[in-house]
Amino acid sequence: MTCSTTTQLCAAGLRARRAAAVCIGLVTRVLAAAALLAACDSARADGPSALENVNRIVFLGDSITYGGQYIDYVDAYLVTRYPDRKIEVINIGLPSETASGLSEPGHAGGKFPRPCVHERLARLLPKAKADLIVACYGMNDGIYYPLGEERLKAYQDGIRRLADAVTAAKARLLLLTPPTFDPVPLKGRTLPAGLDAYPKPYERYDGVLAKYGEWLLEQRAKGWAVGDIHGPMARHLAERRKEKPDFLFAGDGVHANATGH
Repeated sequence: MTCSTTTQLCAAGLRARRAAAVCIGLVTRVLAAAALLAACDSARADGPSALENVNRIVFLGDSITYGGQYIDYVDAYLVTRYPDRKIEVINIGLPSETASGLSEPGHAGGKFPRPCVHERLARLLPKAKADLIVACYGMNDGIYYPLGEERLKAYQDGIRRLADAVTAAKARLLLLTPPTFDPVPLKGRTLPAGLDAYPKPYERYDGVLAKYGEWLLEQRAKGWAVGDIHGPMARHLAERRKEKPDFLFAGDGVHANATGH
């Protein structure tokens, strides 16, 4: 066998392995999207299928939604799973946005407070003409402080207002629990409990997000459609770290990588 032939075979093998890796990656992402849609269907057992009479899905949320990666996966799943249907997917997430209307002192270097979805909701809903709205809030709503009753209530009130507005627009709403916050990659850049102010994130902020998610999940008993994102992410993160302590979803503790999405 000549060196040229060996090189060609090695190159062909490399291309095959790369193609297989791409295929496996795509399958993994499509399965992740399928898991989200399964959460949609199971979020309200006595309600209609998540996609029944749905032609347009609009995603609301903060910078994690704005980044759009998990929405791309859902869109890919819809195209491949329902090739005979035209389901339009629109991402109108907005970085830094909250449902609570809260903002920490000095946000964005003091340039502007966090935007609130309710400031734009009345303009947005008539134009969006959504059949299904998927909303993921919470990451910014606790403003990276320890759990506080007033902040929790502001989040709850904001979510209720969102639900009422979507109902009035004759659309369906799927709420997602907030993703995880990870202090591990932020070593030395988080703060302990008991302070008056938090110019850096509270070190156990993920516990705050877990509480926000628990409250959302409790609303299923009232007929709300709620998909759990925080729980599966937290469990996967804990499991992977048993073997690889430096495993990460988010290099900045907030914005997930492809695995996280």
